[in-house]
Amino acid sequence: MKLAYDQKDIAPTIAKILNLDYGVPSGESIEIKEKFVGKNVILAIIDSLDWFVYEKFGRNIIENIFDGSIIEFKISASADKTSPSIATILTGLDPEEHHVFSTQNAQESEIINLPEFAEKNGVKSTVVMEKGGAMTFLKTLEAVTPVEDREDIVEFDDDILSGVEESADEFKFIVCHLRTLDEQLHRGETVEKIEECLERIIHKIINIAREERFLLVITGDHKSHGNVFEGSDIVPLVFIEFR
Repeated sequence: MKLAYDQKDIAPTIAKILNLDYGVPSGESIEIKEKFVGKNVILAIIDSLDWFVYEKFGRNIIENIFDGSIIEFKISASADKTSPSIATILTGLDPEEHHVFSTQNAQESEIINLPEFAEKNGVKSTVVMEKGGAMTFLKTLEAVTPVEDREDIVEFDDDILSGVEESADEFKFIVCHLRTLDEQLHRGETVEKIEECLERIIHKIINIAREERFLLVITGDHKSHGNVFEGSDIVPLVFIEFR
C-alpha cells in the first residue's frame, strides 16, 4: 500500500464503487473491497479535515459511535483552498488540469465531474452544499439541495445534513460539503468546541448512512486553516462499512 495516494485518485475510486467507467480522471482507482462495488454512496467532504485533525479527533469519534469497520487512506491534498480541492475530488484531475479555482470557474467549466457523469449514466446523483456551489451542478443534475450561507455555521451544517437525509430515498450518489470545522478553525474556537462540533456532524452523517444503507466515504479537502493546529497537507479518505 502506498504511504499516500493523490486526491485525484478519489473520483476514479468512487466511480468503481458505482460501477462506472469514468474516463475523465488522470488519477487511478485505489484498491478497495470488492463488496463495496455496487453500493450507494454518500461522499461527505469535511472542510479542513486534515490528517492531524483526523488522528486527534476524527478516528476516535467514528470508532466510538458505530459498530462496523473503517478503512482509511492517506491522501495528498492538491491545494490549500476549497474550490480547487473539491474540484480535484470530483473530477480526478489536478488543479492545473481542471482550472477550477472559484465558484465562477466551476460554473464555466466544461469538464464533466463525477456526479454529472453518474447522472448521465443512470446513477441518480445529487449534491448538498452552499447555494453558490450547488447551483453549478444544475447544468446536468436534475436536482440539487442549495443551502444559504449564514453566520450560524452549526445551523448551516444541520441544514446540509437534513438535505442529505431527505435525498437518500431518491438518489444513489450524494455529495455533501460540511463547513463547521473550517469556520471554527478560522474563528479560533477552543479545541474542546472544535471537537464537540466535529463529533456532532460525524455522528449525524454516520446515522444517516447507516439508516439509509449507504456506504459512507468521508474525506477532507485541504489542510486545517487558522492558528489552532499546525495543519497537514495529508487528508484522510475513510470508508465506513456498517454491519
